Amino acid sequence: MTPGVRRYTGTGFVFRLAGLVPGGWDYHLRVRCGSLPAEALHDAHVQLLHVGFMLMMVMAVAIWIFPRPVKDDHHCRPEVAEATG
Repeated sequence: MTPGVRRYTGTGFVFRLAGLVPGGWDYHLRVRCGSLPAEALHDAHVQLLHVGFMLMMVMAVAIWIFPRPVKDDHHCRPEVAEATG
């Protein structure tokens, strides 16, 4: 696994954990307390899971699956990809 794949995977799991916190609190307020939480709490939960976790995992799999360039390819510059990622 390349460092970029590891970075995207690790960031994806951080987003997943961060998304579970507002989701758990949302569940707690709805089921345990019987009150409706703020809509922003649910939106934060969905955004962190869908945009954060799913996007990072899709990028990690995409980088992992695409073939690596040959050694003498002068068009491939990994340092530029690392700087933009």
